[in-house]
Amino acid sequence: MRPYLLPIFLLLLANTTLSAQNALFLIRGTVVDETGQALAGVSVRLDDTTGTRTDAAGRYRLELNQLPEALYFRYVGYFSQRVKLSERNFKDGVFVLDVRLVPQETMLRELTISKERVTTIAEEDFTRDILDFEFAGDNLLLLVRERKKYFVELQTEDGRLISRLQVSGSPWEIFKSCTGALHLIGPEYAQELTLSGLQPDTFPRYSRDRFYKFVEPCVLLNQEHYFFKARGVFHQSLTYLYFDPKGKRHVLMQIMDEEGMARAMDFYRQFQTAEALFIQRPRAPGMTQDLGLLPMQHETDEALTFRNYSFKELSKFAEGFEQFAHLTALENASADSVYAPLFAVNDTLLIFDHLNNRLIRFDVSMTGTNVSPISYHRTPGLNWTRELIQDETEKTIYAHFTRKEHHTLQRIEWRRFSPSAESLDIEEAPYLSRNFRIRNGNLYYLGRPNYNIPNYKLYRLRLR
Repeated sequence: MRPYLLPIFLLLLANTTLSAQNALFLIRGTVVDETGQALAGVSVRLDDTTGTRTDAAGRYRLELNQLPEALYFRYVGYFSQRVKLSERNFKDGVFVLDVRLVPQETMLRELTISKERVTTIAEEDFTRDILDFEFAGDNLLLLVRERKKYFVELQTEDGRLISRLQVSGSPWEIFKSCTGALHLIGPEYAQELTLSGLQPDTFPRYSRDRFYKFVEPCVLLNQEHYFFKARGVFHQSLTYLYFDPKGKRHVLMQIMDEEGMARAMDFYRQFQTAEALFIQRPRAPGMTQDLGLLPMQHETDEALTFRNYSFKELSKFAEGFEQFAHLTALENASADSVYAPLFAVNDTLLIFDHLNNRLIRFDVSMTGTNVSPISYHRTPGLNWTRELIQDETEKTIYAHFTRKEHHTLQRIEWRRFSPSAESLDIEEAPYLSRNFRIRNGNLYYLGRPNYNIPNYKLYRLRLR
């Protein structure tokens, strides 16, 4: 050891020893899964800076000088858990805290629940609204509103209520992150929604800006690689980035709608100058027809100025009808964004690039690609909803369409780069049905059986 490092090392060692000697609270225990198997590498934390991880036997140990309000247990693939602490938990300064974590995903299994093709799991009345739902292991989590109060309910597949939790604020969505963790999204905040055994629980709130910056962009966790989605100015480009297990950042692919970008920039310039509105504009100089894989590009200062403003903020600068018209046109152009979802099926990554009518397949090394044309989203007689849905357990991918007044699904046979010849007409799901999700070959959705009654029901429908 270098001589000048020795005093620093001894000082740190002394501080560590002193800290251990002065510790007033010792928390130790074991973390296991629902089968009792020890979980190694579970994060056990008080906050962002203080904590530890479980060892190979699932054991952990924390020595603290001050008693925290709660302890947080986090592990990928399992619901996080919060345990509130009190001095009453400690005997002679020691608290043995064993924790059992609940898996986030259901296991692939055959569900024999009902002989009926369609089953009603939950329903609204004139005092109760179902805002959203998500899968939670083998059960379902529902976000409901009752007489201006909001609740999260854990229910079984047959609609039996297991437990419920009243939540504050006005959340409208349950969002599932790339790690499988659930988050409640409200008008000004977000917070993690989790399970402590069979009881819903929420973690402290954080800002919606933080959600849209760190949580929402992460779209996939696969083979210890984290994949993030970055949208460009006016949502006219889409870039997929990923971080490998060593934390190194890579660019997987970028897709850019140059014609859409030119059109959006025209609307933005017209908004700034309040000139007359022209819906059809000529192609901007220098625009090309090459819409292939593009390198990362630097954006102009003019485009970057838009990043600091939402449409709500931009509307504050509108002083006349012309500017509001341009802003509406710009918002519509941005809503028609590049739709190219990323999926994982075993070791294969799939990007469905609907802008350029192609499917790109990446192998496990991220280096080789295989590109084939796709055309299912242009099927005559069907209106594509710009949505692909993946079965959470079987990993099958479906394209979602509407036909007349009901919905249709097409199974995507990506190995042959074509949809299945047979379309699944969901005549039981009327046109106003929403929140489509699939697991174990069953479709879940919210639908209104009667157009004259504004009450939705949560249905499960067998696809096979």
